[in-house]
Amino acid sequence: MRRLKILFIITRLIHGGAQKMALSMAEQLSRRGHSVVLACGPQAGVEGSLLPLARKMNIEVIIVDGLVREEHPLKDCLAMASLYWLIDSRRFDIVHTHTSKAGILGRIAARFAGTPAIVHSSHGHVFSPGANIPGVSNRKLMTKVFWLAEKIAAGMCHRIVTLTEMEKLDWLKLGLAPASKIEVLYNAIPLEEFNPDSVSAEEKARLKSSLGLEPPQKIVTITGRLTSEKGHDYLLETIKLVAGKMPFVRLLIVGEGPERTELEKLAREYGIAQNVIFLGLRNDVKHILAISDLFVLASRYEGFGLVLLEAMAMRVPVIATGVGGVPEIIDDGVTGMLALHDRPDEFAAKITELLQNSEKADRIASAGRQIVMRDFSMDKMVDGFEKLYLELCKSKHETTTSFTGTL
Repeated sequence: MRRLKILFIITRLIHGGAQKMALSMAEQLSRRGHSVVLACGPQAGVEGSLLPLARKMNIEVIIVDGLVREEHPLKDCLAMASLYWLIDSRRFDIVHTHTSKAGILGRIAARFAGTPAIVHSSHGHVFSPGANIPGVSNRKLMTKVFWLAEKIAAGMCHRIVTLTEMEKLDWLKLGLAPASKIEVLYNAIPLEEFNPDSVSAEEKARLKSSLGLEPPQKIVTITGRLTSEKGHDYLLETIKLVAGKMPFVRLLIVGEGPERTELEKLAREYGIAQNVIFLGLRNDVKHILAISDLFVLASRYEGFGLVLLEAMAMRVPVIATGVGGVPEIIDDGVTGMLALHDRPDEFAAKITELLQNSEKADRIASAGRQIVMRDFSMDKMVDGFEKLYLELCKSKHETTTSFTGTL
C-alpha cells in the first residue's frame, strides 16, 4: 500500500471532540505507515490543551501563528500565508482540514499550493442556530459571510466529510456543495481504551471515596467543554427537578470552559450546590464513567456527540437531547434515551426513570455497548478515511478538473 504524506489542519488543539478525533486519526494513520503532520493555531483556551497528548503520541505538531478562532482579517492572512508556505514546501499528498476556520484558510492555501487531494471535515457547522460563533455581535451578517467563505472553500476541495447523514443534508440544503462531493464517515473511539472490564472494583471504590461519594447516592455524569451550546445551564435546571424527588443524586461535571463561574453560581441559586461536583479537566474519564449510574448530554447543538460513544462503550446508560447527529447514535429507548433540549421536566423524568429502574438501565447500557462495538470502532473509521485518501490520490487528474463548476 502506498505511503501517504498527510497534513491535518485544525484551528485549536484544545480538549474537544474534533480535536480528540483528529489526534486519534493521526495516531492510527501513523501506525499504518503513513506520515502525518498536524498544524494548529497557538490558542489553548480555558478548555486546556491537547498538545502534550500529541507529543506523547509522537505526532509532529506545527504551530501556525495567526490561526485563531475569532474573525481577524490580518491574522487570517498571516495564517493563510503560513499554511501555503508549509504545504508548498512539504509537498503533502493529502491536506485534511478540520473545523470551520482552519477549513476555510487551509483549503484555499492547499488549492493554491497544488495539493493533489484536499479533504475537509467540518465536525458540525456554524449555520445551526445553536452553534457558537465567538466574538460575533451581528450573527445574521456573519452567517452570510461564513456561507460565502464556505462556498468558496468547498469549491477548492475534493471531498467534504460530514459526521452524520443529517449534517450532509444540511450542507445540501444550504447549497454549499453537490451531493457527489459529500461523504458521511461517522466518528469513532478506541474500543480498547473504553473497556468496562478494565476498571477494577478497587479502583472504583478508591475514586468514589476520593470524591466523597457513597451509597445510596446515584451518580449522573456529563463530560465536555463548559460552553453555552453544551447546555449545562439547562442540565442544572433539570437536576434541580431530579433532586426534588431524589435528594441523593450527584451530578459530576467533567470539563472546563468559559461558563464555569456562571454555572457554579447557578447551582448555588438553584439550591443544588451539594448535588453538583465540578471536576474540571480530568485524565481519568474512563474511571469516572465506570462509577457512573447514568451519562447525560444536554447540548443545544451537537455535531455528533463523541462523548456518548465513550459512555456507551463503558456500558453506561445514556440520555441525550435529540439535536444534531445525536439521533443517529441513539436508538431511542433501545441504545439510549432522547429528550427535548427545552423541556427540563421531560429530561428530569427520564433521568429519574433510569436511576430508579435498574433493569431498564442495564438493558439500555448493554445494547449501547454492542452498537458502539459494531458501528463506531476506530479501525472502521480509519479504514474509511484511508480508502478515501487512496482513491483521491489515484484519480488526481480527474479530481483536479472537478474544481470547474463547483463554485
